[in-house]
Amino acid sequence: MVCPDNPWILIAVFLILMICGIGFVYFLAKYNINLVLTTLGMDYFQVLALFTQSRVPWPPVLEDILHILSAFNLNIEITAPECTVPDLSYISKWLFIMMLPVAGLVCLTLVYLSVSGYEWCFKGKTRTESWYGQHLNRCISMFLVGGYILYLILSRTSFDVLNCQVSLRY
Repeated sequence: MVCPDNPWILIAVFLILMICGIGFVYFLAKYNINLVLTTLGMDYFQVLALFTQSRVPWPPVLEDILHILSAFNLNIEITAPECTVPDLSYISKWLFIMMLPVAGLVCLTLVYLSVSGYEWCFKGKTRTESWYGQHLNRCISMFLVGGYILYLILSRTSFDVLNCQVSLRY
């Protein structure tokens, strides 16, 4: 694989897209818009992106489209992390991917605690008036939607350890 000239730009774009996706999910949850349509579309694109893993000789244009669709799987390989961090080991990348749900849970917990603490300290709202019921449910639903999006990459990554064709760099 040939490394791009500026590999940090790929990572920055990937992170910006993830933040935009989180904002979009929050927007939908805030206005009580049903997430069924977005999850169905996400599911469809994730399954299509799985075709890149098959050993079928796809035409180059279709292969490029399938590679782009693998962004819906939150495919870390799109960002070429080996180009940014040349001595990145397989185990480090595997642990990073497997810790994504924990990192999401920590981030959502910090957001919940900071906003509910702000409302409690500065606005004088009680626990039942503010974030405890309504926004706690939003944070939980955002975590579950994130898990729904991450399940394909997590399951594929967890079984990659058993794949004899994956090169493990120590």
